[in-house]
Amino acid sequence: QKVAFMVALGLVTTEHLEEIQTKRQERKRRSTANPAYSGLLEPEVSPRPGWAQRKRLPSPYLDTSLLLTAPELIPERARVCVQEPLEHEDQCAVCEEDGELQPCRSCPRAFHPSCLHPPLKTPPRGPWYCPKCQKKVL
Repeated sequence: QKVAFMVALGLVTTEHLEEIQTKRQERKRRSTANPAYSGLLEPEVSPRPGWAQRKRLPSPYLDTSLLLTAPELIPERARVCVQEPLEHEDQCAVCEEDGELQPCRSCPRAFHPSCLHPPLKTPPRGPWYCPKCQKKVL
């Protein structure tokens, strides 16, 4: 749920999410391939009489099968972040002129940075959402 929430907010890209999943699967594969690390070993008799053998706790790995279906788990109003890439308009949604436009991540609208209120002084890092889409998410 935490990862799905981060994806919904655009904090984690799908590429980064796939990389995380691959690393987790590799760690899990390595640990389950070696019975000493699988957590399935029967407790052995302690070499010291009177001393208890520690039991292995369940693995804290995240169930990655849920991550592949994350869009289905995200509420409808928050799905703007996990849509397929959009074809953006060629004209500013405010002044209807063309030029250097800042596209919205969740809708086809695009804007001149100077037409926004307040204006964008520098290009944003990562995904950017227009004022209407920002209101939808909130």
